[in-house]
Amino acid sequence: MRASRFRFTGSRSTGLKVVSSVSAVVLVGAIWIGARPPATPPAPSELLYVQTRTGITALDTRTGSTAFTAAGATAAGNWSRLFVATPAGAHSTTVNRLDPATGRSIESVQVLGRYQVRTVTRNGDAAVLVPAEKEAARTSNAPYRPEGRAATDLVVVRFDGSAPVHLKLTGNIEPEAFSADGTTIFALDYRPALQPDRYRVRRIDVASATISDVPSNDKEVRGDMQGVARTQALSPDGHRLYTLYTVPGAQPRAFVHVLSLDAQTANCVDLPVPFGRDTSSMALTPSPDGNHLYVADAAHGVLADVDTQTLSVDRIVNVSLGARTPGPVSITATAGAVFVARGSRVTPLSAAILHAGPAIRIHGAVTGIQAESVGTDLYVATRDRVLEVDPADGRTVRTIHTPATLGIRHVGYSLPDTGITNYQCAC
Repeated sequence: MRASRFRFTGSRSTGLKVVSSVSAVVLVGAIWIGARPPATPPAPSELLYVQTRTGITALDTRTGSTAFTAAGATAAGNWSRLFVATPAGAHSTTVNRLDPATGRSIESVQVLGRYQVRTVTRNGDAAVLVPAEKEAARTSNAPYRPEGRAATDLVVVRFDGSAPVHLKLTGNIEPEAFSADGTTIFALDYRPALQPDRYRVRRIDVASATISDVPSNDKEVRGDMQGVARTQALSPDGHRLYTLYTVPGAQPRAFVHVLSLDAQTANCVDLPVPFGRDTSSMALTPSPDGNHLYVADAAHGVLADVDTQTLSVDRIVNVSLGARTPGPVSITATAGAVFVARGSRVTPLSAAILHAGPAIRIHGAVTGIQAESVGTDLYVATRDRVLEVDPADGRTVRTIHTPATLGIRHVGYSLPDTGITNYQCAC
């Protein structure tokens, strides 16, 4: 649950400034002719992106008005583009790439059949499509359970003038992410295909449609596994996808699956007990420098600090995180602090020693929280508003009333909401 701000600066060199450490700069606005600048620069305007029931909504933070809503949109990892698939005629689909500053379509590709966007490359130059009815079932409120099927139909669209690539794959395949270079799709291979009860992580070469295993850093290949994916986060540099899993049973456990999108490896970091005992109270987030991955279990009052270089748990601390409060958990981090939200409480912790400071009280249940990648802004979302909070003293700097939201979507480097809360994955 994340949000992103864009500020229109009126600069002659960039019409759109990304207020975070996102690497891409999008050029929009006027084209200046000659050396004469405008007499009066336009007033700065910021867009705040939130997840709503209808898609991605961009809000003008000066007025609180809705700038645009992109229904059913999927954002690129760096938020340089938004993707929307819509029916075109009786038997085809148009995939539009939208400008995140305006919500307007700047490019489109048409494919035969009815499809929805499943995942996109981090820089927004390609997308994987799945049949529309399959995506609708996966993103419904009911827990996702893969249906049995012997073959899978995927379509890869690029916006370079090339024709869409139709992949007819043997097996029950669920695409999850693109490799960093866009040549490979990482996916879940459910087994047995017609009555799946286990799965493993595979990779699909787009050019040849061949499927192969994903090795670990030690060149080992894990066999079929079971587990339930709870939440994901993208590393700040976009090279890793972290997914938090739980494994039910008499002795439930939890682990973090680490998928390297550039090295094309998959590794697991086991989390100690009590992680995994309460599947609704956990969340994870990377530090802005990418060296730490913080995992919180609010129900049991524990926070784990995973060293992303050694892929091991470096620290575990016990801290009050609203254990008696029902509801989902949100977590975010700045260079100096970690923030965990549950119910109407936001708990700040020092990143250096993981010591909790005074709780920040919010009027209403928190549905999402996100810190900006640079600067000191902390955004807290409730059902009908987004609060900009000063993390130093917990003071609300600004309140933006919104449509009923599902929480903050993105600030800086974060993975857009994937809707994977209840689907199974392998590790």
